[in-house]
Formats: sequence, C-alpha cells, structure tokens
Amino acid sequence: MSAPFPPDIVNAVWSALENLGDGPLVIRSSSVLDNRPEADFSGKYKNVFVANQGGKSERINDVMRAIAQVYASTFGPEPIKYRTEHSLIDLGEEMGIIIQPVVGTQAGRYFLPSFSGTASSQCELTWLPQIKEKTGLLKLVPGLNLNLDKREAEDYPVLITTKYSGKHVYTDTEEKIRYSPKNINVLDLENNSLAIVPISKLASQTSDDVPLSDKILSTVVDDKLVKLDDHNLNTEGKKLVVTFDGLVSNTKFVSQIKTVVRTFAKSLGAPVKIDFASDGEKIYILDYHHQDMS
Repeated sequence: MSAPFPPDIVNAVWSALENLGDGPLVIRSSSVLDNRPEADFSGKYKNVFVANQGGKSERINDVMRAIAQVYASTFGPEPIKYRTEHSLIDLGEEMGIIIQPVVGTQAGRYFLPSFSGTASSQCELTWLPQIKEKTGLLKLVPGLNLNLDKREAEDYPVLITTKYSGKHVYTDTEEKIRYSPKNINVLDLENNSLAIVPISKLASQTSDDVPLSDKILSTVVDDKLVKLDDHNLNTEGKKLVVTFDGLVSNTKFVSQIKTVVRTFAKSLGAPVKIDFASDGEKIYILDYHHQDMS
C-alpha cells in the first residue's frame, strides 16, 4: 500500500480522470483468474468507491490510493483461501484495474443508483422448495450493491425468480416485510466515503430525488402491502417496505434482464451471473462472472 506508482502511470490515470469528469467513480478489479470459467471470484477482491471531488491533487491521490487497495486485495486472506480450495493457488495471478463512473443520481449529500443487484442464469438457493435449480434468480437492492451475497445474515436483498415475467420468492406479506432490505448503501459525497443509511430515513429526506421510488417502495395499509403512488411520494408517517413490486409488475425489467442473462450464458456455454445497476432511466451491465454451482 505504501509503494509509489511510476510517474507515467499517475499521469495516465490523471488523463483518464480528465476524460471521465468529476462524478463519483468506482475502482474495480479484473484479474486473470477471475476470467476462468471454473472460478467465481465475485466479491473476493476489492472494488473501491471514490467521490472524485475537490482539486487535482485530492482527486488523483484518492484514486491512486484506491488502485493500490485493489492491487493489495490480490493477497487478501479470502481470495487466497478460495484459490487454495479450488486448486488455483499455484497459478499466476495478475490484477487489472477498471476505472468506471458510478451509475446513479445525487440525492442531497448522497449519490446512489435507484437500484442494483445480480442476475443469475441458475438458482443456487437449493434449500428453497419454491424454486428450481434451473430457474434464474434476481437479487435486488436499492442503492449500491455491496457484498450482496454476504449481506443476508444482517440484511436481505429482494429475491425475484425470472420465471414467467418475474415472481417473488417470498409471497407472504409477513415474509416480504421480514426478508427485505432495511438499510441502503450510498456514497456520502461530503465525507468521500461509503455510508449505510436506514431506508426510512433516506426516503423521508430524498424520495423525490431518487428515480423509480414508486417502483421500489411499498407501504403497509391494513396489514397489506400497497405500491407507493407515483403521484404522491410523500412518505411521512408511512411504514415503508422495499418490495420492487412496481418494477416487477409495471415495467419490462425482468424480461429485459432475463434476455441479457440468457445471451451471456448461451455465448459462454456456462451458467453466468451479471452485476447491474440503474439510474432510473437505463440499466447498466457492470460485470459478469462464470457462476460457481459447486
């Protein structure tokens, strides 16, 4: 982490920053082993978010520090453990860097996508009797998708199968409320850091600033879930639940993402998982991984 970068690398990164502008960035990992069909390094290496604000010196220092973090994560305990378990420890590993604009919009002091998540061509949740292995699965969260596959112990993504035009894995109202995200990951522009904010707090402050709030949120009325009215986003005094009911039932999102996943899987000849995010207008495919079904 303390090693200096060669001046020509720093200059090249600054040229990239000038082309990308002053919006938030994510420094993503792209390693040699990550591209092997039999390996799924999703979440093993660091992806670092930076606000990319301030003067030239502040911006370049933040980005170079983030790049160093991604390089250093090559030697982290989790990827080393994974490589050992999959007989990849003796193979050469090299890390590449992707500098990518963060998908999203500004809501007050925060920057976040309307929603993000992963889409898998096959479902690995074999313990759930209501879905089959061959069924595609969506994991959706409002805001940034951070360690989505590891957050279930404390917080939950919304699970949607891609069967038909989309179907919630949990259909009971009580289960929908229980197994829903309670917090949202955002980029705090003032502190230049990631932050976790309760969804109820963010919605009460900035619901009008986050596109598709009416497609993401529902309210509890007489013990039933009711989609938020897109003509009235006033959330004061309401119990809010992240359901994505409006997104699933009132848009073509599920069929679109299902087509994308099928195209990737057919081209690669193997199950795949893709990462995506939306700014409320478009869906952006951020990355793909060969799906580890072991």
